[in-house]
Amino acid sequence: MPAGFGDSPGKRMVREQLNTPLLRGVSNALGIQYFYCGLPGPDILDIVLWKDMIRRIVAFEIEASESEDPRRDLVALGRNLSLLGIPHKVHCGYLETTVLLGRDDDGEAYSQDELITLYNLDFCNAITGRVPTKEGNRCLRFEVLRHMLAVQGEQHRRSGQSKFILLLTVRDEFHAAEMQGFVSGLASGPVADFVAALPPPEDLPQTGMQRSTLHLKAFVFSVLRAYCHGHNISSLFLPPVKYVGRSTRSRMLHFAVLCRFGNVENALPVEVQDDDGFLRKACVHAQDDHFKVEPCSAQEPDSSAFELDGAIAFIHG
Repeated sequence: MPAGFGDSPGKRMVREQLNTPLLRGVSNALGIQYFYCGLPGPDILDIVLWKDMIRRIVAFEIEASESEDPRRDLVALGRNLSLLGIPHKVHCGYLETTVLLGRDDDGEAYSQDELITLYNLDFCNAITGRVPTKEGNRCLRFEVLRHMLAVQGEQHRRSGQSKFILLLTVRDEFHAAEMQGFVSGLASGPVADFVAALPPPEDLPQTGMQRSTLHLKAFVFSVLRAYCHGHNISSLFLPPVKYVGRSTRSRMLHFAVLCRFGNVENALPVEVQDDDGFLRKACVHAQDDHFKVEPCSAQEPDSSAFELDGAIAFIHG
């Protein structure tokens, strides 16, 4: 079960100093307001900051199981969104089960009728995290990402809209078995070479949870880009950003991915970012009031800053 939402100085740095300039630049370049879908938390701090760039919202929130008022966060989320005056829908339940089943825990139908232009998937737990289902706790995060991109493809074909941004935040940890399967399945190439050069994860039990930022970086990049490729989506990953959440145990990793659908006549989406180029790009660590560049130790690092203009040019092209 994920922990509840919590803000922190590092998270504010990511939201205010990295995400906001990116979203503002893309919004201005494309002349759009975003259709937001994600996990804003009851205080909707990101939406409040970006409200002038957002025209529609779909949000998800679970009931608080260990509370005298389990729907407290749901009520607060709905109330705060209503105060902004932006058209919105709040679903009760986990994003994974709501999207995949097409209904939330209250029985309300979930559907998507246009291209979502901004995902903010701010998960409180690992990318390999489980959610409760009738069959027990299951990892549905990968399936919901595949499903979301498939529906995006349907909406792209229907409307012609082709560009969106995906923000993904997860704990800087992973289930050991999932990572072992990923590493053992790597064919020769830049990702395999990168992972092979890494020291083993810090927490070494072969079951349970492990922690290694660089393993997680390679995993998320490889998995998510493969999902994008399967739906004719070109992607551009910005350097991942580390920060500490509401407690020192909440070490988080944030990804920003710019996406655009390719020409239907092409066999493969046109990519502007190769494996080695992303993997050698330094990570960024959000401190309380500044960013620290942390070069990758696996290879000769590229510690140059990512140019915002390059990201905007990619999605504008």
